[in-house]
Amino acid sequence: MNLKKTPELEQFLSAQIFESDAGSEAEVCKAFVLSASAPTLERVIKQLKDFITHESPSITVDEFGSVTNRWFAEPSEAQNWLTELLTGLESAAGSSSAGGAAPMVKDSNGAPLSEGDS
Repeated sequence: MNLKKTPELEQFLSAQIFESDAGSEAEVCKAFVLSASAPTLERVIKQLKDFITHESPSITVDEFGSVTNRWFAEPSEAQNWLTELLTGLESAAGSSSAGGAAPMVKDSNGAPLSEGDS
């Protein structure tokens, strides 16, 4: 799995997705859309589209699992999961740009703050 050509996608998969629970991808996508800069989000989405089209047919499930912490029996299942992830990012980006969500406020360490935190 050659992610060296796609550094933002590699960072998203290895940091955001790898550390999250399986099945929580929609929430991870929403949080990422709210916290990432617009240029970073655009690069991740573009790199993911390119990866799905050009690279994912050649990945092995072991390579995929070691980067994403998601394990599949067949490469086609991993490719379908990537497509669902792309849909989740695009959907979250669309709802965010429509003004449906408030911006995420973080402290100096990058941890999200809730109402009433100081």
